[in-house]
Formats: sequence, structure tokens, C-alpha cells
Amino acid sequence: MFNAPQIITQIPDIAQLYEINEDQCEALDDAVQELDDDLFLSDMHEGFVERWEGILKITPNATDTLDERRFRVKTTMMDKLPYTIRVLDGKLSELCPGGYEITLNSNKTHLNIAIAIRSQSSINDVVELVEKMLPLNMTYEVSELFSRYGALASYTHQQLSAYTHQEIREDVTL
Repeated sequence: MFNAPQIITQIPDIAQLYEINEDQCEALDDAVQELDDDLFLSDMHEGFVERWEGILKITPNATDTLDERRFRVKTTMMDKLPYTIRVLDGKLSELCPGGYEITLNSNKTHLNIAIAIRSQSSINDVVELVEKMLPLNMTYEVSELFSRYGALASYTHQQLSAYTHQEIREDVTL
């Protein structure tokens, strides 16, 4: 941290003080970084996610990953009025950084939403969000946005021929 003259750093007591200060500075930097990460929902550590789940009265599933739990906290925190297509668009852009498509039919009675999320649990959370937001006279369909070419590039045609097109689209483990 501090470049003292060599004659001073050769004194055992001062060298030990510099070493203690260096350890404390590293611990402080780590604590500041952790606190900085916990300010944003997408980077939050498990302890803070657990705290938000308690505040929002969310019960996580035993099989949920940390990312799925963060996603559920995000969707619950975003659950505020008023509900418009523009608000839904904003919420989906926050929740689905991989992309999404919203299509409203000409009668404005049916909404198709395709999202680029590979976790079935996250898709179910988006369905719950849409269910809360849409008026009762509108129908909707939420599906996965199929842009999986990059995910399937590591497989050969021979390996993929064992699956049907439907299985490839719906299987999140591929």
C-alpha cells in the first residue's frame, strides 16, 4: 500500500504493522465488493436473496438454483401497477436479457410472448407475472424463444437425430 523507505521497512515492528494493514485492506476491499454486489438483484449473494425471500414471503423450491431464486425475487419486486403493454415490455426486458418477443393480435385480445429463458422454473415465473398483469378479457401464451443454434453447435447431426424437433426445443439440458 505504502512505499516506505527500505530502512524503515527493515524494522521488524513496522514491517509487521504493514503486513497487518495489508491484510485488513484486502478484507475491507472484499467486504466492499460483496456489499456492492448485493445492491443489485442480478448479482446478489445467497444470504441477501434469502433475506428478500423472507421479506417478500417467497418460499423457494428445494431444486431452485441461486439464479432462479434471484429471478423469482425480481419478478415479485416488479409486481406493481399500472399494467400496460409498455410496462410489461419493460419488465420483460429486465427479466429476459437474452431477448423476448411480444405479439398482440389485431383485436387486442390475445398476447403471444416468446422469451429466451432456458429454465422451466423461470418460464413459470414469467407466466405468473403475465397472469397478474393482463386483464381478464385477454388470453395469452408464453413460450420459449427458439434461438438455440449456439447451444446445439457442439452436437453432431448424428447425435441430434436421436431427438425429435419438439424434444430439442423443449429440453433445457441440451
